[in-house]
Amino acid sequence: MLSAHILNAMFRRSLLFGFLTLTFACVIGSGYATAQEGVSPSKQAQEVEARVWSPYCPGRLLIDCTTHQARELRADIRERIEGGDSQDEVLAWIRSNYGDEALAEPGDSGIGLLVWMGPLAFFVAGAILLAVLVRRWSRATTSTTQGGEHAGS
Repeated sequence: MLSAHILNAMFRRSLLFGFLTLTFACVIGSGYATAQEGVSPSKQAQEVEARVWSPYCPGRLLIDCTTHQARELRADIRERIEGGDSQDEVLAWIRSNYGDEALAEPGDSGIGLLVWMGPLAFFVAGAILLAVLVRRWSRATTSTTQGGEHAGS
């Protein structure tokens, strides 16, 4: 049977591997570039439409709304993108005309920043707590194992 020390080392390696894998996945996922070079204006417009709540169909994204007004707004978005506006510029135009609540994603300042940073803060706090607990458990296991060897001598 494997000793507690070997099991503890295996557990720590597995935990470290899992943590590194999760960290790598988060870095890769957050590093997704939104550069739009080579993407057609129609595709860029659809991406904007998928990030905006419809002012004409409550609770639905603009891309899913079937009203005449939504079609007109989608046409305006396409015209702006074909005219050279970036997605961010079109979203800023929508925000200025329809308000912050028109955007389906939280903003990057104020409460929106808290919405984006909250999960990251919880992840970091959880990782720190897990590291502290693993360290305590390994110390407790080591001291128990050493104490048992001395008692048997």
